[in-house]
Amino acid sequence: MTPTLAAAFAEEFNDELQRQVSGNEAAVTADAQRLEQIQAELSNLEQNLLAGRVSDTLARLIEEREAEKRRLKTRQEGNASPAPTIKPIGADELKSLFEAKVANLHNALEDSDVRLAAISVVQALITRIAIYRNRGVQAALSR
Repeated sequence: MTPTLAAAFAEEFNDELQRQVSGNEAAVTADAQRLEQIQAELSNLEQNLLAGRVSDTLARLIEEREAEKRRLKTRQEGNASPAPTIKPIGADELKSLFEAKVANLHNALEDSDVRLAAISVVQALITRIAIYRNRGVQAALSR
């Protein structure tokens, strides 16, 4: 891996991490806003109920809002832990990590059982291999 490619990959990797954390924060904020809106709607629906405006529709709306409120509160409880701290990865650190992973993979493949299992996994991923005279070999992988 060239230093330029490692730096470009590290930058893109760090940008993606930041996007994911930002996306999660936006979802948490949206959930909190929706929960406030549901609280207001429930208050309004309950006022109608107290005023004697009882109907199947009113009961259904209250039930739906209560269910959504429970879902949002459950999701909020799951998001109660603080957002992870993101430590950007530098190109040199990324290169070292990559080299260590490749070395570990190389060592693992020295074991014949692991090597056979790896071959089986790779074979399961390949759906076709096409050989072209001017373009070389191309393999299609399944997902």
